[in-house]
Amino acid sequence: MSVDETRLKEYWRAISSLNERLVASTAFMRDWASEIPAPESPEILRAIVNDPTLKFAKILSETGQVRDITTATAADQAVPQLVSDADNNFLDGLRLLIEEIRERLMSLPDNELRHSMDTLLSENVHTLAARFDSFTEAWDHLVILKFEASIPDRRSRKIDAWFMSVVGLAERFVRDVIGVTILLGGRDLIAEPLLACFASAELDMPHPTPEQLIRSPNAEAAVTEVVMNFMDRGSRNTMLYAKEFANALNASLFPPRDLGFRPGVLDRLTFLDGDAENALTQIFDLRHSIVHETTRELRSASNGPVHELLYELDLESLKLLPDLLCALCFGLSVRILVAVGDRVDHSHPGLVSGLRFQLSGELRVLLKQLLTAERYELSWAIAQTALEVEPTGPAMMVRINSYFARLQFDHGRMDMAEIRALDVGNLPRYRLLKRCLLNQLRREDMEPILDQAVSSGDMSFNELLTWPALRPVRQCRWWNAWVQRHQT
Repeated sequence: MSVDETRLKEYWRAISSLNERLVASTAFMRDWASEIPAPESPEILRAIVNDPTLKFAKILSETGQVRDITTATAADQAVPQLVSDADNNFLDGLRLLIEEIRERLMSLPDNELRHSMDTLLSENVHTLAARFDSFTEAWDHLVILKFEASIPDRRSRKIDAWFMSVVGLAERFVRDVIGVTILLGGRDLIAEPLLACFASAELDMPHPTPEQLIRSPNAEAAVTEVVMNFMDRGSRNTMLYAKEFANALNASLFPPRDLGFRPGVLDRLTFLDGDAENALTQIFDLRHSIVHETTRELRSASNGPVHELLYELDLESLKLLPDLLCALCFGLSVRILVAVGDRVDHSHPGLVSGLRFQLSGELRVLLKQLLTAERYELSWAIAQTALEVEPTGPAMMVRINSYFARLQFDHGRMDMAEIRALDVGNLPRYRLLKRCLLNQLRREDMEPILDQAVSSGDMSFNELLTWPALRPVRQCRWWNAWVQRHQT
């Protein structure tokens, strides 16, 4: 098989860069989720009425009679206004505005305040304008009231915008991974899975047109354009194509046997049922519900839009959603990357081995960063992906970090016998880490291993101070004394 080594390196680096941006972007989405206020149940209409920028609270509390003005007076005409009360077109527009507001108020709770507001809006438009002191001010306040009545729950709107961004990020990542693989993989590596996708009756893929073939610099670019256009039609097309393409490469869109997800993040997101594939389908259903909701109504019935369950989630669940999608997307990219490497391995074994070793090293460092950021469920899922594609070599550190991650969120179900049976050899770093996992932190046992780790150069002093999985030993009462002894 003829493979361009420079192009293969470029492909490997492009996927690595996409993965790095994915992890950073989902970290931003977690931070964004933290800015969403906690659920609350305010009296929506009272909050609108009491808005200091509006005058409804003052007007509704007035007890005096307001003159019923049916036509504009000379004094009114003398006051410059942005809108004219003598303009019949404006008056008709004002009546239509009031009619629309009254309809929107009907979706709010049926209480005395709503009845008072409805009574106010039932008045003659001239009388209403007199209450606000001018037609211009009446118009401005009524437009604001229409807006507030249309979007009564700001938290829900914030969640909608956040959730759409989270899901959109995942979709875009999947499309980019597929597109880069086709564009840089080359026909010798990717022709077979591409032909399988074009032949799929379920996909019903369009073929490149003569114009696309002539306009594109090469066949790969033309095919990439067709595939990207197909996936851009929506989430169903994106995931359907990704699944077919991954299968044709002898990879998979979803983790085998839900490794890293059950147990894992799916157990924590209890509103999602089934395996990873079913969970992703439910997430897209939630997004579809948001896209196709044209109005927001406050419903007391249980048959509201599907996505309303998002509004009931606590902060921890909101922050786990980006990590779930990150784990799914990251796993897909790594499995595709390794599958492409397997197609090259027999002709360029040295190059592929080097790239695979680089991947393992990057995954080990990534896990350390994720554990430091306390993204434990994501750490666990990515560790399982790493062990799946690289079971030897640097895998011992990945395995230990995966155990540490799971202990942080699933300690009660962990089989500690599995950790006790782990053969870590004689290296001080692994012996220290295993003892931390098992909470075997007696000073007389740990200090000799710590001394050996530093004196042998197996671990630097900075590593001892910063490695996440060594946190249990750093919390021991005798730790500071040991540190001071080695710093003097």
